[in-house]
Amino acid sequence: MSLLAKGIFTSLIIFGSGSYLSFKYNEFTRYDETLKAVQSQGKLRSFLHEIHQKSQDIKEEVLPNTSLPKENYYRKVLLSYAEGIVLEPGVGLSDNQKFYPSTIGKVIAIDWVKKCIEYGFINNKEAKRQYLLDDCENMSFEDNTFDCVADVLGLQYYSNPEKVLREMKRVCKENGKILILAKGQSFYSWFNKYLDLVNAKYVCRYGIYINRDWNEIISKAGFEVMKCERKINGTLYFYILKNKK
Repeated sequence: MSLLAKGIFTSLIIFGSGSYLSFKYNEFTRYDETLKAVQSQGKLRSFLHEIHQKSQDIKEEVLPNTSLPKENYYRKVLLSYAEGIVLEPGVGLSDNQKFYPSTIGKVIAIDWVKKCIEYGFINNKEAKRQYLLDDCENMSFEDNTFDCVADVLGLQYYSNPEKVLREMKRVCKENGKILILAKGQSFYSWFNKYLDLVNAKYVCRYGIYINRDWNEIISKAGFEVMKCERKINGTLYFYILKNKK
């Protein structure tokens, strides 16, 4: 290849890379502006609700398949600790049903997306499972209703996870178990900067926050931590908590 050809080729690579990076930066900026505008207008919950309704369309799934093989293993391990009457907030498409031990009493599964509840009714006929349309941030249950609450990969979808944790504490009995699996920040600061950069895009497109520090959030919720582990480079948080009133 001649020097002229090499120069042209190199220039095209530099130009193409610069154009792509500029496009992605502008894209992230637009999503940031959209999210800030929704928050300033006090419309975040309705904004997320609309996204979640669309993302759970059974006929035309728009959520990306981000599940990793190891996640199902951690689901199974976490849910092996479930016992008694269990609340599963943010049930989605019932991905956790097969991982519950046969010894539990009953699972009450809730979601604020009607399609998810309808999907549960149609596809799951187990007597131990009940589906209800309810809001995880404002649950309709009375205090001290459940022996256990199992939130599996749901916390990152809530606009106010602190409020959801307070609701879990309220509806769970004293010394009951709170089981949590959640995605968030990693062990690595450089990767967390990337998560911060793309977070607004994921919120606006898929209704999911990918950059939360669950250790910080859960430490303020007032639970007794029985087990806390972080998997998959720290991005998967595994908690077994004891409820303290």
